[in-house]
Amino acid sequence: MTRKTRPEIEFSPECQAALDRLVALAHQLAAMLTGDSLSPETGVTDTPPSQALAIGMICFLMRADPEDIHAALFAEKSLGELPFRPFPAGHTRQAPLADMC
Repeated sequence: MTRKTRPEIEFSPECQAALDRLVALAHQLAAMLTGDSLSPETGVTDTPPSQALAIGMICFLMRADPEDIHAALFAEKSLGELPFRPFPAGHTRQAPLADMC
């Protein structure tokens, strides 16, 4: 599916709020995976590896085909039927990518 492009687009307030939440979640997940902390002032990750990981997550979302994301999350017997738990209990002690950073 090819996306329509415009030279300039003004996002709706709902879209901007959702994007802000997705960016914040990407930073939280990156911090969880790398074992880094979030800046108390900005809420973003503190180190270049975790910042790069968060940027990669957002780039992935922006480049993924919307139909694939819709099918993966909203189709019958899809990921959308799993319980929503972005941060499992004890996630702050788990950092599977920490040794790689």
